Amino acid sequence: TITFQFFLIRDDLPLLHAAYDIYYEPIIVSNAKEAIISTCSRFDTDEFINDREKIWREIYYGVKRQL
Repeated sequence: TITFQFFLIRDDLPLLHAAYDIYYEPIIVSNAKEAIISTCSRFDTDEFINDREKIWREIYYGVKRQL
């Protein structure tokens, strides 16, 4: 299961609207999930247990790049 929270930046709303109209949410969610899954697939179970900070950081920047 993947859960995450996002917020919109007021200054970026015109760009978001131009690209996706009012139907931005499913696209953002889909792209973010894709980035999370892609990032997580690069790590093994031991890394998830022993190096959570590194994985959290990689997921964060992966989603940020994707969006």
